[in-house]
Amino acid sequence: MSIKLPGATNGSVEIDVPAAIGSDVSVTIPGAAGTLDRLERAGNILQVVSAETSTEVTNALASFEDTGLSATITPTSVSSKILIMIDQQFEATRSGSAAGVGLNVVRNSTTIHSAATTAGGPVTLYVAEATQIYARVQMTILDSPASTSAVTYKTQGRPSFATSSGVVNFQKNTNIDGVSRLILMEVAG
Repeated sequence: MSIKLPGATNGSVEIDVPAAIGSDVSVTIPGAAGTLDRLERAGNILQVVSAETSTEVTNALASFEDTGLSATITPTSVSSKILIMIDQQFEATRSGSAAGVGLNVVRNSTTIHSAATTAGGPVTLYVAEATQIYARVQMTILDSPASTSAVTYKTQGRPSFATSSGVVNFQKNTNIDGVSRLILMEVAG
């Protein structure tokens, strides 16, 4: 067995493993970043998990409920961070003006991002003069779960204003792309 390394500008170097060593071969990688990088160096991406859903979920309540969008990742180190990228599709309707959605992000059972709060209710995105809107909420959050156990991230949402028949439909599939997506990336700490 041999290992072939390309040269910095041209050519290559080939390293042969002596037959006496057998199959137990180890290569020591330098601790500092350089031309040969270490996977666990801070900032490197260690794994990526993605999920999507097109299952419609309706909420007409004045409480945050699961939207159906979730994904689970198991960090390899307690020092890792999780980069969360959300693309949440919704339709909000209301018989009065100001239709919108409030969206929270939850790690296991802990809310790590809350919608802004107004006198009328939580607002992540709304249109003041609208009675119906189709839109997407996109968020990026960097979380530090400090765990090597499985961690589940999900979104929870509600109508911004539950009065005047306020309703939000997540993954609304009427003549539009009703798919919501979630990407989790473990970043070495």
